[in-house]
Amino acid sequence: MTLAWLKNLCQDEQIDKENHMQNNNKEYRFPAFFDSHLHFLGIGMSSKILDFKEDRSIEAILAKIKSTASAKAIFGRGWNQLDLVEKRMLDKTDLDRVCPNTPVVLLRVCGHVACINSEAFRRLDLTFENIQAYGKSIDYPRGLLYEDALPLLDHLRDVPSISDIKDCFRIAEKMLLETGVTTILSDDFSSSPLPYPLIIQALDELYRQNECHIRLIEQVNLPTASLLADYLKQGLTQKRPGNWRLGPIKLLTDGSLGAHTAALRSDYHDQPGQRGILNYSDHELGELFDLANLAKKDCHIHAIGDAAIEQVLSVMEQSLRRTNRSEHRHAIVHAQMADYQQIKWMKALGFSAIVQPIFLESDIAMLDARLGQRKHETYLFKTMANEGIKVCFGTDSPVESFSPFTNLRAAITRQSVKDASLGQHLPKETFQLAEAIGCYGANNRYLIRDEKCMERDYLILDKNPFEIPIDELDDVQVLRTVIKGETVFDKHDRRTLSSSK
Repeated sequence: MTLAWLKNLCQDEQIDKENHMQNNNKEYRFPAFFDSHLHFLGIGMSSKILDFKEDRSIEAILAKIKSTASAKAIFGRGWNQLDLVEKRMLDKTDLDRVCPNTPVVLLRVCGHVACINSEAFRRLDLTFENIQAYGKSIDYPRGLLYEDALPLLDHLRDVPSISDIKDCFRIAEKMLLETGVTTILSDDFSSSPLPYPLIIQALDELYRQNECHIRLIEQVNLPTASLLADYLKQGLTQKRPGNWRLGPIKLLTDGSLGAHTAALRSDYHDQPGQRGILNYSDHELGELFDLANLAKKDCHIHAIGDAAIEQVLSVMEQSLRRTNRSEHRHAIVHAQMADYQQIKWMKALGFSAIVQPIFLESDIAMLDARLGQRKHETYLFKTMANEGIKVCFGTDSPVESFSPFTNLRAAITRQSVKDASLGQHLPKETFQLAEAIGCYGANNRYLIRDEKCMERDYLILDKNPFEIPIDELDDVQVLRTVIKGETVFDKHDRRTLSSSK
């Protein structure tokens, strides 16, 4: 693409037309990025625990645990059995071997399953006999906890203070601004054992004191009807201090493909008899949807498996009818297994799609094993766009990297850098760069009903993304990040807001 094309695109993205696209120092002006779904607090919290994303063997993971100083409990995240030479899930016998006396909790990269050791079971007073109420959510022999059993692990954590939470937000903001992300839709209430009013308090204090600048729209994750009803009854002011506000309701209806907990309509190809987990009955989900629709709140609903997507569309269609709501901006988050029929249904109901092309980095390697021939009707993001659905890119970080350029490359190539030999997943679903950038800006602004919110946000880059090979997108450096005309990150000036934190 030409520089003129980029200039026109940036004007479409509402960047100030008085500024030049390219200056004498070969620096390029570019639209800022809007991540449609991540975990702002989770990014900061993940920086404070063990990280296993780069480990390629169980022995490497165990060595890292063994070298960790004695603590009340050892927490880590990021392992993925597909990346390990052993090609299997961790189990508690692995952890017991190196750490028999300290609780160990290791979340898989997806955050939907954790492996814990015997000492963790003991501290939680969980035995083979008393876990029956959790059904398939606890696999005691293997030491695996899934979905609704995961909150039990909060009992092993030190309850963070508001000061701790604020520090995590500061860390995460610095990281995001350095990659050119100026606006985020974020699910934070589920990231900490603290009650959500304290999360709100921490954010209010940070933004009121001008310690945070990223534009934050909170995806309000309150998973039960009683919690949601209480929240709505309070009538909290949605606009908070500075650049943050309370936003749409967030709900999780199933798990992940990697953990075998995404809810499928037929068995997992590699686990006959297993179809994943639906977190709600139709009645329970309908009650939540009715509360949101009656309050005129939009819903962002995590649904990965085709059974979960089917449930969301069916139950929401009934709720919209019951509550007589015609105008909304509901969205399905992930929608990895939405098939062609479900995509048409999404369009008919007015749903947007909050998707993560970067998931293909990890998922390509497992699609054949998990789904068999069904893999050919997955991650149909371009089909969604062609149907007229607003496709909104995000990363779900810390599940995957929050790098916008890595996410763009994944959308354009449909390949994994981890193993290029796996080839493209459904090449017809690739995006052009210009299309992909629209999924990082205008479409996302539509979601939050504020199409002009990023008018004075922009980036200065060291390369023009339209004039380099696609496989070099990951190498693009953000030199400066600007929000509302104010520089919040400057790679060459340590005095800028982000750099000084």
